[in-house]
Amino acid sequence: MDPTVYGTAKVTVYNVPPSIGALGPWTLPVGPWVLRIDGTGFVAGALVLWNNQVLTPAVVTPTQVTLTGTTSASANVLIRVVNPGSIPSNPLRLGVGSGGGTPLPL
Repeated sequence: MDPTVYGTAKVTVYNVPPSIGALGPWTLPVGPWVLRIDGTGFVAGALVLWNNQVLTPAVVTPTQVTLTGTTSASANVLIRVVNPGSIPSNPLRLGVGSGGGTPLPL
């Protein structure tokens, strides 16, 4: 190896998307609620996609996002988290007003 030879290289760095591991609770009541999203890779400025509607969370840590809100009707909701400059996380389905307490299938 010749130490006098050098070169340049172009490096592209991609933001790794966040990953959702669990929702707490798996079902929300109709009316006011608090949703905890557990996972990895969350950063400041992360947003929650609620059936692709953008919502701003109350709290974001590297492993948890907390969202508060109010709903007026029962529904099945697809939840994802997106960091600034990244693609959305994996989706998890959430029941609103549907009772139960287990994950709903995608």
